Amino acid sequence: MSNKDKSEFILTLSCPDTHGIVAEVASFMTEQGLTIKESNQFGDTETDTFFMRVKALAIKSINKILLFKFIYVYT
Repeated sequence: MSNKDKSEFILTLSCPDTHGIVAEVASFMTEQGLTIKESNQFGDTETDTFFMRVKALAIKSINKILLFKFIYVYT
């Protein structure tokens, strides 16, 4: 598979901190055929806000509308 068949992107999100956000993001990305290349997350205890940055690789075509709807839930 050539590089032109792969799409790399960075997902950033912030939302109220709660249990299971990392698992939910990872599960969603797996379901969409994405591979996580890098992931960083931080929970700010003063503001109770969760921040996440994920670098991902899509080996197949992804449903961008579904991806944006998912991101909207967490922003």
